Amino acid sequence: MSEQAAPEELVDAPGFEWLSGIPEVGLYLVMAGAAALKAFVPPLPADTVVFVSAILVGQGTGSVAIALVLTSLGGVGGALLAYALFRRYGRWLVRLPGLRRLVRPGLIRKMQRYHGRAGSFALFATRFIPGLRHVVPVFAGLVALPAKAVILPIAMATAIWYGTIVAFGGFTGHQLARGLAAEEPSSVALALGLLGVVGLFVTAMIARRVIRNRLAGEPDD
Repeated sequence: MSEQAAPEELVDAPGFEWLSGIPEVGLYLVMAGAAALKAFVPPLPADTVVFVSAILVGQGTGSVAIALVLTSLGGVGGALLAYALFRRYGRWLVRLPGLRRLVRPGLIRKMQRYHGRAGSFALFATRFIPGLRHVVPVFAGLVALPAKAVILPIAMATAIWYGTIVAFGGFTGHQLARGLAAEEPSSVALALGLLGVVGLFVTAMIARRVIRNRLAGEPDD
């Protein structure tokens, strides 16, 4: 499997072909940018972009460690920027049509209940729950939570989330380049990478269960 052909074979899903033509430095920027923008554009498939880009970095001569650090910084920076903007300009921002979906009243009320019961732990745990994780920094800003109670849990959860995706994506790409098994190297490597992603979402489900247990008896919106 050549280093030139492999990325083209791997990144053949509609919408992701363009990633295979980006140099490794550009991939770092794409990963960090996607992670940062996810805080403002929830429909953006940032996790998929980061995972596919990490595979390409792992297949080439790039540094997975650099990709991991930059992507984590991008995700943390985007989340904390969203927190700061909504804390300062929240009343104005919630009126913008494009942001109404981001601050749906039902999600905000749910976060209020979570935080009322679990405190800063809720900010950490809900950053692992798909469908709710993107509203955490927005909620923290809208209700003007103090920075000292927000920065650490959000930063830790965001770094763990994207760090895990990049680590397993990079590992998958590295094994694809080496040819882990002589017969079907792609299948084995992709299985290992997908195992890591599945593990991340299992963590998300555990976080959801823990949060729900803390709210036993309260109906969802």
